[in-house]
Amino acid sequence: MSTEDLDAWGATLQVCFACALDDRADTTRVLENRAATISSTHIPTAAFATRAAALLLNHLRVPADAPAVLAFVNDALL
Repeated sequence: MSTEDLDAWGATLQVCFACALDDRADTTRVLENRAATISSTHIPTAAFATRAAALLLNHLRVPADAPAVLAFVNDALL
């Protein structure tokens, strides 16, 4: 994915968080869902995975509550 694609993905993630907050949902669930989706559709060692992991980590508040995010980040950075 290009830098522009990653920027668009990050902007979309922000919209997802805003919608979750509007619905009084937990944003950690959004992170978990995105991490699980990326893990199932992308090669974890790809450059995209590393950038996506960084984007997800920027929004993570309580790491213990997001095992899929941590597993995805672990795979991306190994």
